[in-house]
Amino acid sequence: MVLSSTGSVRCRCCCAVRRIFIVLCGLFTVGAISGSGPLWAADSVGGTPMPPGIRYTLAESVTQALRANPRVEAAHYALQGAGAEVGIARGRMLPSLTLSAGRTYLNSISAAGQVDVDYIDQHQDTLALRANQTLFAGMELLNGHQKAQLGQELAQAEKESVEARLILDVQTFFFDLLKARGEVSALEDALERLQTGVEAAKAFAGVRLAPYVDVLQAESDLADTRQRLSRARIEVANLRVNLNALLGLPARSPTHYEGDLRDLRTDLPWTVGQCLARAENLRADLKVARKSLAMAEKQAEMVTGRYWPKIDLQAGYIHQERDYSDPGRDITGAAIDRDYRSEYWTAGVNLEWRLFEGTRTHYEYRRARAEIGRLRAALRDTRDQVRAQVETSYQSMTEARERIDAAESGLDLARENHERALKRFESRVGTIIELLDAQERLTRAQINLSQARADYQTALANLLYAMGERNAGLRF
Repeated sequence: MVLSSTGSVRCRCCCAVRRIFIVLCGLFTVGAISGSGPLWAADSVGGTPMPPGIRYTLAESVTQALRANPRVEAAHYALQGAGAEVGIARGRMLPSLTLSAGRTYLNSISAAGQVDVDYIDQHQDTLALRANQTLFAGMELLNGHQKAQLGQELAQAEKESVEARLILDVQTFFFDLLKARGEVSALEDALERLQTGVEAAKAFAGVRLAPYVDVLQAESDLADTRQRLSRARIEVANLRVNLNALLGLPARSPTHYEGDLRDLRTDLPWTVGQCLARAENLRADLKVARKSLAMAEKQAEMVTGRYWPKIDLQAGYIHQERDYSDPGRDITGAAIDRDYRSEYWTAGVNLEWRLFEGTRTHYEYRRARAEIGRLRAALRDTRDQVRAQVETSYQSMTEARERIDAAESGLDLARENHERALKRFESRVGTIIELLDAQERLTRAQINLSQARADYQTALANLLYAMGERNAGLRF
């Protein structure tokens, strides 16, 4: 019986060793694959191929957004309205031509004394053509036309500002999506490694080569990774929905956004001083502030023009016919025809000077000057904000570039550490806790590298936005 029991134990031990060997081989394979493979795929998440659909690169996404986003459409209509205002202001400077025609009936109720032929029964037909041309209006019309032109330029600058903000939003969400995909890929690799690690821990614990607490630790890490992976997948789905909305597409449209953060890194061809100089000339917000200030100055000039007289040139042609109901009588009592027809033209110059309007013009001018002061302060504030945005974005880009180098080095070290921990575990020198710690460090290193690359691209996009540069694909 003793010999039989001993043989049974040896058999069970051999089976357990074989299971441990199989698990370790799987663990080594997972580690090798996760350590050398890409962080993520451009058109897949977690190795699962995406269904057929529309594919967009970064540049194509920006182009689609500029074509279909409602913000740009609204800015376009605003620009059309501003163009119409220019036409309205130009029309005020041109002559006006008025045609009028009418028939008037007059029936006398009672009369006494000498008869006035203008007030006896009759009907009168009138046809009049009048022209009016303003010769001088205190430069109010000219300033109004120039203000309308500035308004059109302001609308164009506002449209450029809307487009620039939209480009930044698309690029930011695009990079966030790529970063989230990288995190999903890294967590899926970690999940596979942890699942194999749990099996290995159970196999060692089954033959009393490791405490059961190692199994609990491995399963706890596995559950935590599953939660992180679930959150990362939801983040990918939400970012895709947001990008679809920016591109003017249905939320559930089967779009695939293609890109790899490893291939998007580009170096900026300008120094920070050159970036500041370009921002001063190109930033749409500064253009808007300058145009708004110029319009306010024109408004003040228009108010000043009300102190001057207005001179109009007027001309007209009038055709008039009058038909009396009863014929007239001469001194002998004979009937006479009092109906008549007349045609005449008129021409003249009219001057109108508003000498006093209850100080209304005075306070309108003061209000216009106050608006000019406000807009000048707003322009200085906008310029300071633009400079601060350029400086901070440039520094963030520089810091992210350094983090990329550090993260790449850290990922290489994490891979090496994981390989060593795996070999120590296979040789029964290391513990499952050490292996789990190495796996967590490897996952964190992969995510850190993805984060640094995304931060670099986001900082570059913010810098170009601050400068007023339009670069859909961030290529130089």
